[in-house]
This record gives sequence, C-alpha cells and structure tokens, in this order.
Amino acid sequence: RQEAFNAIKANDTQKLEVLLRRLGHRDKMDDIAAGIGNLDLNNPAAVNQFIRKVSKPSRWDYVLELYINSILSGPKTHIINALSNTANAAASPIERGAAAGVEQVLARLQRRPVERFFSEVPADMLGAMEGIGEGVRAGLATLRNGINPAQASKWEFRQIAFRGWFGRVIRGPGTFLEATDAVNYTVNYRAALGALAKRQVRREG
Repeated sequence: RQEAFNAIKANDTQKLEVLLRRLGHRDKMDDIAAGIGNLDLNNPAAVNQFIRKVSKPSRWDYVLELYINSILSGPKTHIINALSNTANAAASPIERGAAAGVEQVLARLQRRPVERFFSEVPADMLGAMEGIGEGVRAGLATLRNGINPAQASKWEFRQIAFRGWFGRVIRGPGTFLEATDAVNYTVNYRAALGALAKRQVRREG
C-alpha cells in the first residue's frame, strides 16, 4: 500500500498497475486507471484517500483500528492531551525569557555577544496568536480528511479499515486527538518561527 502511494507520487504507472493487481483489483483496473487520471497528484490528502479506497484492509487492520481508538476514547486521554498542549504553549515564552536572562549574565562573563534576547518573548507570543487561525484550519482539515495535513504532505500512506460514516465514528477518538495536536503544532511552530526571526534580526544588529 505504501509502495502504491510512492508509485503515484513518482508517476510510475507500470509499477502502480502491478501493485494494484497484487492488492486484488484485477477486475477494476479500468476504473482505477480512470480514477488516477482524475487525481490531483499535488494534493497528498486526496492521493491518500484514493489509495484507501482501492486497497483492501486485512482482518488485522480492523482489529488494530478498533483497539487503538478504544484506548483513545477515554475522556482522561483527551484532558491530559489538552492540558499538555496548553502547558507547552504557556511555557514557551517563560522559557525564552529565562534563557534570555541567563544569557545576559553568561555573555558578560564570557565576553561574547549576546545570543538570546528578551524581545524573543513578545515575538513568541505574537507568533502563537497569529498561528491560531492557521492551527484551527489544520485541525478542521484533519477532522474532514482523517489525516493531519502536515503528515499528508510527507506522502505517508495510512490504511483505514472501517469505511463510511461508521468508520469515521470508530476513528473519531484518534482523529479528534490528531486534530487537537495539529492545532497545537501549528501554534507552537508559528511561535518558534517568530522568536527565531527576532533572534536573527537582533544578532545581525
């Protein structure tokens, strides 16, 4: 399945045909070929969904999907994840402020230029706020497509077992957890980007 995903990425039609036949779709090759022709190869999420549709999950896929999502379905898991994400976001500007304070002392003692700056703190906070909207969009995209856009862009195939609305319900706990992580990742990424940009500007004077 991952090989089929890579074949589509590389536009290797011969290899893809062999792999799809191996997956058990000899009688549907024309329909699959037509589907590939209409596929947007620049959209990893769409490619992922296409491979999901044409691949046959094994019995183990059903068991594993049910087992993992049953573990993630407890409220405690989501509460801990939310608290952890919030704590990480809140600790970032505090850590940067503390690092800047220590750096001021060390730089003087070692007689070298300062490498960390207090101005990174507001840059971090501003970046985080600017990342909220993008993070929400990433979270909604995860809920809609069943995969984090950041993961989809890496061209990683992810099998699903249960199909249709029933499958979305089964995978609901895992998908929701991944959606909240997508929001948190984007916010933290934008915060770090803002702080690093400010640091670079200060270093260059």
